[in-house]
Amino acid sequence: MNLRDVRRMLALAALCLATGIAPAEAGELSIHGFFTQAWARANFVDGTTTPTSREVALGIPEDGTTDYRIGALQFAYEMSEKSRMIVQLSTRAVGSSPVEQVEDEVELDWAFYEYRPNNTTRFRIGRIQIPFGIYNEIRDVGTLLPFYRPPYEVYGAGTYTSETVDGVLAAHELFTGSDWSLEIAGYYGEHEVIETRVFERPPTAVLGTASDVFGAQLWLETPVEGLRFGLAGTVFALNDGSPDLRGAGEEQDADQWLGSLDLDRERWFVRAEFKLFHYGMTSVFPGADIDSGYVQLGWRATEKLQIVGRAGWSETRFDSDLDIDYDERAYGLAVNYSFHPTVVLKAEHHFDIELESLELAFVPGMPTPVITRVTGTDGDYSIVSLSVSF
Repeated sequence: MNLRDVRRMLALAALCLATGIAPAEAGELSIHGFFTQAWARANFVDGTTTPTSREVALGIPEDGTTDYRIGALQFAYEMSEKSRMIVQLSTRAVGSSPVEQVEDEVELDWAFYEYRPNNTTRFRIGRIQIPFGIYNEIRDVGTLLPFYRPPYEVYGAGTYTSETVDGVLAAHELFTGSDWSLEIAGYYGEHEVIETRVFERPPTAVLGTASDVFGAQLWLETPVEGLRFGLAGTVFALNDGSPDLRGAGEEQDADQWLGSLDLDRERWFVRAEFKLFHYGMTSVFPGADIDSGYVQLGWRATEKLQIVGRAGWSETRFDSDLDIDYDERAYGLAVNYSFHPTVVLKAEHHFDIELESLELAFVPGMPTPVITRVTGTDGDYSIVSLSVSF
């Protein structure tokens, strides 16, 4: 653990001490939190081959690292039976990932006011969680995740998916008294995006903005025990950020759509999601479509032991006259042991297969990138983590 790590820990501890408060009685102030510490090691192909965005975002070196953690403190104040304020602060370390370059040691995750006029309707304003898929609203809570992180293919590493949006949200549940129920949520606002320039040496990260973010999600609960279906979508405009993707002052339209299946039984679960993502064309980028998804199968062997397997894929097609594809496949297996519902140990191993690797050189003023085909690569990585929550 280095000095930076110590500062991260002390910063979170200082937040607690600075408030001078402890968890209060129900209906007033409550404090919750979680922390996950991990060790990770990777084995990716080195050399002149441009690293994939996944390899860069993971930030796992081949000699291993303990600079891999995430933690948060959440303060919830119940102002009345119908309204409350929630603030969450977090810190994380992502190994050698360039994401570290653009994140503060302590980040403001959430800060919003919620009003609930009845049991089926809620309104939020501020920095609010985005309802997007199965894991987005719990993407950092290690005791609830079957792997260290939610599936990269859908949720990324803070790039074009965001945990929050600065704006407003409205949600309502329909048919709550029947065998079927439907939750509808819609939101508007803006949020930051992290864009990684993987073609630089070393890769760097820059912050951009997703503005005019319009999004909605539907969750359909069925009469079948534990079975629900989800549909989510969001459209937005990308600004600033990487000059590899847009010129100075230029906006880039983007949209993403997600379908979800969640079947959770007492001894096993199946979760699957499929996402369509589209980048618009700019003066320096031809535009692209990315199809991605995953399937997770989990078996609760005992009350404390859970085994989870996963398969994921991502296929990128550039809007160019050239025949350009970029495909990845990923497989993983995790063993979870719960000492207690609030203390979970995970050991997991992943295989990433890059079926066709491309090295792209974006030249300002050119509508398509200069492309060099290189040999397909693959790699694997392991993560051992301990998560606690309270």
